[in-house]
Amino acid sequence: MLRFLPAPLPVIAILIAIAIVIVPSLHAQSPDAHPRVLIPYNDHGKWGYSDTLGNLQITPQYEAANFFYSTYIGAEEVYLSVVKNKWGQALLKPDGKLLLPKKTHRARNLYTGAAPRGTVYLLQKKEKYGIYQLEEGWLVKPTLDSLYPRSYNNWMLLKASDAPTFSRFNLETLQLEPTEIVAVREYWGSLGTANIATTQDGQLHRLTKEGMIPVTAEELTDYEDMEDVMLEEVPDDGFYEQSYHWKGERPTAAQLGVDEIIDLKDYSSLSYAAHYGFQKAIIAKRNGKMGMLSETRKTLIPFEYDRIQFASSPTNVYLEKDGLVGFKILFTHHPMIEARYESLSLARYLSVSSSWRFALFQVTVNGQQGYVGENAVEYFKLE
Repeated sequence: MLRFLPAPLPVIAILIAIAIVIVPSLHAQSPDAHPRVLIPYNDHGKWGYSDTLGNLQITPQYEAANFFYSTYIGAEEVYLSVVKNKWGQALLKPDGKLLLPKKTHRARNLYTGAAPRGTVYLLQKKEKYGIYQLEEGWLVKPTLDSLYPRSYNNWMLLKASDAPTFSRFNLETLQLEPTEIVAVREYWGSLGTANIATTQDGQLHRLTKEGMIPVTAEELTDYEDMEDVMLEEVPDDGFYEQSYHWKGERPTAAQLGVDEIIDLKDYSSLSYAAHYGFQKAIIAKRNGKMGMLSETRKTLIPFEYDRIQFASSPTNVYLEKDGLVGFKILFTHHPMIEARYESLSLARYLSVSSSWRFALFQVTVNGQQGYVGENAVEYFKLE
């Protein structure tokens, strides 16, 4: 959200000059829009990407789409997004092309010192597992039927259905090696989780970075099978939000010309508040409907809503009308997000620049999911 603060005339002149150069690139949102501000766009159940103004950049064609994120392939920083097609999970590049082979499902990224980072993947093709490296191709062709699901990093165990034992994909050599392992279970011990393997001779071994360490049946009694472990959830205590308590004498309903005062906040501690024409906000009720007034009785939100409630961040409010939900960011020049959604929640902030984070909301319309920006632009076509 852009916030302009009062400044001496020379500074304003400088800002205007900068804005002439920068603002078109931010708001025009050309096809070269930075991938970090590309937004998943739902066109009747097919997902693509648009810029913040709703202009399509990648044609909707996927069953699901996530946001682009920064990662590395070798030493190069790249942006990728996880999308879903009929074959499974794929990685999409900002130019609309897929990173991995078509008709494959990305099961996992593999981390190894034997290849540049971000280049080795566990893939599935026609329900078969294989190992793929960018530019090198298939290190292990997709012919294996199953893998040990806890196979992370050092112990990547895969198996063909007719094979008596697992094979290990060695991440140090990038080679598939035979093992004597017939089964693996995950246990919980004093040092955390442990993968206990059973070999063809019936012996038990703990799988470690250093190798396979023998475990006796007596030692196994010190472990607890993870299937029997119940993990406790740690409550999220949240974080402190400034409450903006009202300073000074509070107005009465009669003074404001309303029937009832519901809630009120004082934003005078915010240096930019006065620039928006108010420093205090009052949620009130008049003739059975809720609205919002400033300290000078200026209408900030018209009295036409069934309910108005401050959000967890008290510079924002939720709006409800006829069973539908909307949202208002108080200190912005963007329009109000009207109450026409079955549900609305903050999805994330997109980092447009070092001083501007663009708020994005996930909404439900006729039971379908989509996104709405802080600028009230809808990134979907569902009707």
